[in-house]
Amino acid sequence: MNITCPSCSVSYERTKKQVNQAIKRRGAWRCYKCSAGHNSLNLLGMKFNELTVIAKAENKTQKTRWLCKCSCGTEKVFYGNCLKRNLVKSCGCIKKEKLPKLQKEGKTRVREYRIWQSMLSRCSNDKTINYMNYGGRGIKVCESWKFFKNFITDMGPCPDGMSIDRINVNGNYEPSNCRWASRIQQARNTRRNRVIEFNGQRKCLVEWANDLGIDQASLRERLDKWPLEMALTKEKRIR
Repeated sequence: MNITCPSCSVSYERTKKQVNQAIKRRGAWRCYKCSAGHNSLNLLGMKFNELTVIAKAENKTQKTRWLCKCSCGTEKVFYGNCLKRNLVKSCGCIKKEKLPKLQKEGKTRVREYRIWQSMLSRCSNDKTINYMNYGGRGIKVCESWKFFKNFITDMGPCPDGMSIDRINVNGNYEPSNCRWASRIQQARNTRRNRVIEFNGQRKCLVEWANDLGIDQASLRERLDKWPLEMALTKEKRIR
């Protein structure tokens, strides 16, 4: 059957069952577009957190959008549902204000802040993927480093291509046990690698082997058969 929408005067092909269901739900039959507009609330002039609705925006979909002005003066378009459900609080300025801005040479320490956040998360949030290898093993962040200002003061700026690394992989995140290290350094300093401490130096097996000019297999054989001092000081025999 053909039925005309009383709001937009456009004819539609609908079955009698569809028309009766629409009347039962909405009290009268209207096309979907007009029904959505008829049932949507007028948010003009309303305030949601830092946002004030100043105009109705062009709708690219069937969802109603509104132009809002933030308390900082920025104008931005949001969906009406997002405003009513309190999913947005500002144009984004509040989130930016929460990010600590420790300035040095005119640059914001955003990368160090993310490293700090990740460090806290993997040690305290059991829903984090890597929690079992950190917090799950008892690795903690020292009390002082639970504040970003203290963390960046102790560690300083992170050099390009580096990230935070614990010198003792079984120790906590604290000033005496952390450094900025490259990916190669971090790969060598893992629980899977054999770390040897001698003469005040702590290195993995491959680093000791490189210093002595021998391969890793030879150094392993030395360590199994010789005393530690002899194994790490005797130079390679030249034939």
